[in-house]
Amino acid sequence: MFQALKFPGCFLLLLSSLLAFLAPPLGAASIKGFSRLTDDGVILGFSDDLLAFYIGRSPSAPPDQALRVLDLATSKVIETGIVTERGDVKVGADLVAVRSSESFYVFDRRDQSVTDLELKALGEFFVAQDRILFLVLETHTDINGDGDVGDVIVHIYNGETKRVSNTHLAVFDGSSRNISIQQGRVAILVGEREQGRIDLNEDGDVDDAVLQVLDLTSGDVFDLGLATVPGPPLDRPHRFLYPLLHEGRLLAFRVDEAGNGGADLNGDGDGLDQVVHVFDVDTNTVVNLNLASMNPIHPFLVAGSLLALSVSEQQQGSTDLNGDGDALDDVLFVAQTLDGSSQNIGIAAEVVDADGELGLFLLPEFQEGRKDANQDGDHLDRVYHLFDARDGSVSNLGLAATISSLGSFLVQDEIVAFAVKERQQGDTDLNADGDLLDGVAFVYDHRNGSLTNLAMECCRLGRPVDYFTENRKDHSIFRRQGDLLFFRGASCQLMTAYDLRTRIPVLIGRDFLEDFVVFPDDVMVITAREMDYDLNRDGDKVDLVTGLTTLDEPFGSGNVELGEGGEIDLLRINGRTGSVNSRFGVSIAVSLDAPPLGGGPYVIWIWSGAPKNPTDLRGQGGGLLGCLVNPTPLSPNRIPQPISCIRSTSVPDIVCGGLGERLGPDATPMVFTHSRGLRRPVSLTLQAVVRDPGAMNSRGISVTNATRLTVVD
Repeated sequence: MFQALKFPGCFLLLLSSLLAFLAPPLGAASIKGFSRLTDDGVILGFSDDLLAFYIGRSPSAPPDQALRVLDLATSKVIETGIVTERGDVKVGADLVAVRSSESFYVFDRRDQSVTDLELKALGEFFVAQDRILFLVLETHTDINGDGDVGDVIVHIYNGETKRVSNTHLAVFDGSSRNISIQQGRVAILVGEREQGRIDLNEDGDVDDAVLQVLDLTSGDVFDLGLATVPGPPLDRPHRFLYPLLHEGRLLAFRVDEAGNGGADLNGDGDGLDQVVHVFDVDTNTVVNLNLASMNPIHPFLVAGSLLALSVSEQQQGSTDLNGDGDALDDVLFVAQTLDGSSQNIGIAAEVVDADGELGLFLLPEFQEGRKDANQDGDHLDRVYHLFDARDGSVSNLGLAATISSLGSFLVQDEIVAFAVKERQQGDTDLNADGDLLDGVAFVYDHRNGSLTNLAMECCRLGRPVDYFTENRKDHSIFRRQGDLLFFRGASCQLMTAYDLRTRIPVLIGRDFLEDFVVFPDDVMVITAREMDYDLNRDGDKVDLVTGLTTLDEPFGSGNVELGEGGEIDLLRINGRTGSVNSRFGVSIAVSLDAPPLGGGPYVIWIWSGAPKNPTDLRGQGGGLLGCLVNPTPLSPNRIPQPISCIRSTSVPDIVCGGLGERLGPDATPMVFTHSRGLRRPVSLTLQAVVRDPGAMNSRGISVTNATRLTVVD
């Protein structure tokens, strides 16, 4: 006989019926398994181990939402008592800032206090360390002391004192695009007109936006005295124009020569350019790079003490910098911010993103001497390139993007993920689905120079992307956690994980997935739409339900005993247990052994990317029957679900949960052979539940070990 062993790492999850032997009531949940956090909720914001989400009253209720905070450090969900509109929430290390229609609240997880600031905020607000920066619009009161009203003034909330201070600094045009905050310093473009018509840069007028840097800890303000190219006003948004890049200890910005008395700052003989400067926030020093960069779609890249930027040939003295015979291009330069020295890389570039010492940029073929950089027969594309600041090398990734796909990329720890539109790649069907309408995901590993086509369609390509935000990487369709790369599928509700070690994509969620956040330790918060299931059991199928799961590797040890002996593994793939590797087209045999008193009907569930933590499988009376890979298809609101199953003919098809299934032999012992094997890279986990007359429990159920199958080319 074989019986279920009480596996010490189990977590109690949903109780479900199985082969008519188990019952369906709801049980408690562990943070390391999966728990339903809300009956109707949506994720609003998060930091490293803090997440804010709202609870909706009902689908027909007004948009007032009760805010709750999940503290992953303590595994607790905290009710804040704050009612707010969706989206007006920012989360820091310990503070959660909440703007409602009536006031501005701050939740502090350290003492679980809520502070009502009794102020109405306008536009963006920011959370940094133990401070919150927000903007207050003067209505009837002059709060910066310049004798008028209508200005937008920067205020600071101190989490230590729980008090608000007025900086008396008025933001140019009242636009939050003229503010950048990082590592406790705030860069603010102060408007001379808004600041009482004061000539802050002493150029003889009061029309400029002058850069000042505020230290959040000390409250000190450093006035750079330079007129800086501003962002757009609130009533004329532009999704690309962004004046400041605050990265680490460096602040990069464009200085307007005309706004500084027509001074020639790049030595080209005129005073009409926008010249890049860098401010070191640690030493309070400004370095002029003597390079003009005008095009608003070209942000800067900071990598250590290096800064990459696109230099305008027209503004740099009408000089041909990339040797293509004209002076109309924007050319990639890399500057040393310590001394202002620079290197001309000599390639036309629209700078996109950077991480560490790698910079991803687009090469516009029409600016690079009509070069066909992606070999598709035309010169109309923008082609992904990677610059390595360590050796000055440039790698052509050979794939094209569009301006509308800015934001559809990620650069992190030598890995580049990006999406390509098939129409821009020589009308090539990159995912082999029979059309040319898709945006397809690619991964480039700079460590070994490998480029992998994931052959999976990404969403949002071709749609406007607000690339310049407080945290640009949050708005990419790609996110990375450890060795897993997550990206949105074609419907924007299908999430896939790509394992960077095995180079195998793993399906995580189906079309019901709305949002997800991946935290350290592989904890994952997901929001799912009910669709076919009443996940919160309120009688309808129209809610958004938020819950927790994990993304660990599946556990592999057996949880079945033979008599009084030790653990044995009954489920084998090609005769082996644990982790089994196979190759394309090679026959795969799944066997399920049974001791003398076994031999009942069975179900073998197959997961793609199943989590590590097992689930307690309990009977109606609460007795422990064994441990399953988490989750089972009998708990449909939990992901990742099994993608298929193998069942004996005596087991009803409903047990497979409506997933793909195959019929195997009537009972154990059994062998199921897939002679043609698999012809795509995949990673699968198999585990079986067996009706066992010899099991040492009243229900006669046994659960086998889990075995992983990895198929590679």
